[in-house]
Amino acid sequence: MPSPLRAVAAKCPSTSDNGLRAVARVATYLVIFSIPIDEMLPMPSVGTASRVLGIVAFGLALLGTLGSSGMRPLRLPHKLMLLFVGWSAITVLWSPVPEESLQKILTYAQCLGLVWLIWELAWQSRERTKLLQAYVLGCTVSALTTVHSYLTGVSYGAEARYSAVILGPQFDPNEAAITYALATSILIYMWTAARRGQFPRGVVVALFGLMVFSVGLTGSRGGLLALGAGILLTPLWAVGRRRKVAYLTVVTLLLGIGVAAFTFVPAESLGRLSTIRNELEVGSIGSRRIIWGAGLAVFKGAPIIGVGVAGYGRAIAPIYGKDSVAHNSFLSVLVETGIVGFSIYMLLLVSLASGCKRSRDSQRFLALTLLAVWCVGASSLTWEYRKPAWLVFAFASLFQITAVRRCGDLLRGRGRVLSGWDARSMPAEVRAAEDGQRVARVSVRSTGGTL
Repeated sequence: MPSPLRAVAAKCPSTSDNGLRAVARVATYLVIFSIPIDEMLPMPSVGTASRVLGIVAFGLALLGTLGSSGMRPLRLPHKLMLLFVGWSAITVLWSPVPEESLQKILTYAQCLGLVWLIWELAWQSRERTKLLQAYVLGCTVSALTTVHSYLTGVSYGAEARYSAVILGPQFDPNEAAITYALATSILIYMWTAARRGQFPRGVVVALFGLMVFSVGLTGSRGGLLALGAGILLTPLWAVGRRRKVAYLTVVTLLLGIGVAAFTFVPAESLGRLSTIRNELEVGSIGSRRIIWGAGLAVFKGAPIIGVGVAGYGRAIAPIYGKDSVAHNSFLSVLVETGIVGFSIYMLLLVSLASGCKRSRDSQRFLALTLLAVWCVGASSLTWEYRKPAWLVFAFASLFQITAVRRCGDLLRGRGRVLSGWDARSMPAEVRAAEDGQRVARVSVRSTGGTL
């Protein structure tokens, strides 16, 4: 951001945190760090570690925000998130499992709180970098415990599949694999961005190899597809850039590291991963086709309003023979919340993806890559209410914010309303930066502006 814009932002009260907001930001980092190991650190009386830390961080941030300049205005993705959770809460009224539905709504509420925390406290680049680092560090702990499970022969079930375990039950290998796949995309971003405050590149390479190796140990076919999507999308970051050759070199290097890491994966896990093509063409994908068929049959009975949140398993039991999750986030949302909830959910994803175009290249492509990796993983997992999914949503909503738009948010906190982003209502310092230095282009529209 040019110096005149920095001067404007420096005058805004939100750039100078009070003590409560500073502590809340540290607590938010701890929340994100705990998300990859959340299932392995149960706290029977209160839930999980991330829930406790999230409540503390939310309370501190709320008190600190009310005591300073006020909250940042919400954008369209945030409003769609609220609308989706609100509709899901309404479906509890006709859900066949009201107690489970209330638990799922409570989880949604926690996810909304996480999104707000990140939106309120991480608008600066260095803060976003720390959030990414916190997630990668949490994944590192989880991946190391996965390797330990392999070395000690603690497999997941009867198959030769390995996953993380600390104090609680062993982490589901499929969920662990998607968690690691998201981390690999962040590590690629850290390599290509090469900004101050990032991990050293030697550390990035080592962590990348660890994540790829851990995905192989899980034996998750969906996780391998998500990992491949994240790596193969990386060359798109170089489109229109002078460093295109350097980017492609990085991709080649990382692919080589990934192949090398897979050479250490046990033959049993590799054998399971090698069945991807056969399962997609003629297999049942682990009985998922039958579960999806039962879900579509149930959907025909309540297409508009759905069967109720968390009601997928009970609804398909008469057809499938037992309760089962959907193993597909999109189908789960469609069946449980109907066309109404599914439409809101898809609008949310579209708004996140389209909004990323207003950000800087590396940030917008990281956000789009994370969304793509999540979509691939969510096609075989019921992850619409999981915290890693909403963490991706939170990151994507952050990356679509431009310098002038961030400044406008802060100036709104001082009671100055910049309606329509008309040039006449834009701060004089910003206009000078735009006109005098030609550092960015402002599209003056009644609906908003972009850099």
